[in-house]
Amino acid sequence: MALRVDTNGLTALLYNTADNAERDVRSFRFDPAGGRRLDLLTATIYDNPLLLSDFGRVSVVVTTPYMALIPSAAADVAVRILGADADDDAVIVNDLRVEGTKLAMKLPREEVSFIRRTFPDADIRHRLAVLIDYFGARFTAGGNGRRLYAIVNADSVDIVVMDRRSLVHAVSHDISSPMDAAYFIMALFQQSGMDAMNDEMFVGGSTSGRNEVMETLRTYVNHVMPVIIPGSVSHPAVSDLHFDLQILPLCE
Repeated sequence: MALRVDTNGLTALLYNTADNAERDVRSFRFDPAGGRRLDLLTATIYDNPLLLSDFGRVSVVVTTPYMALIPSAAADVAVRILGADADDDAVIVNDLRVEGTKLAMKLPREEVSFIRRTFPDADIRHRLAVLIDYFGARFTAGGNGRRLYAIVNADSVDIVVMDRRSLVHAVSHDISSPMDAAYFIMALFQQSGMDAMNDEMFVGGSTSGRNEVMETLRTYVNHVMPVIIPGSVSHPAVSDLHFDLQILPLCE
């Protein structure tokens, strides 16, 4: 099972690694007036016993702005880098399938403790870590130049820039329209020193937002292409999910 937890609610993807046809999605929205997120998360999980089944693996994807990409050698000082409070914060360091970099994030300690108690073997990963692993594995050593990957969601855009197996940038921005996403993508494209004639952009996410963003980007960049969901994870039940949750089974 893969769980995605954000400020709005919880989405669960139930899947069978041996049979792609066996997929189910359960989505639960938090009541904005319902109190602390920990209380809402606890009630949602315990009110839905299916989520407490004996799964072979549980992955939890979280979203937090309190994160940093750090050199692998700096993992021991992630607490200081993030300015974490020893009593209130838990720091988690995600290994990445790229050279020399890890992702560190801080989360409320009470929430992490609840997840660990409820799903003792859960792998807790930042959504950017999932995207970095996925795109890093697909930019082979034979690739030329740099590539920018962008996932356009309804209220955010996630952007990853790769130079073969090395990570150049990874960032998330809140957006209120597809044009916001196009602005942030072009800003990072230029900041990364990419070539508008030769380097490549790949854009995925919600269909309507993605298409509008791609049309705008093609005004400035020669090679703008859609991110294609592999057939091995393509399924009607997951077609409207966040991209990171769709491709998570491929990153395990």
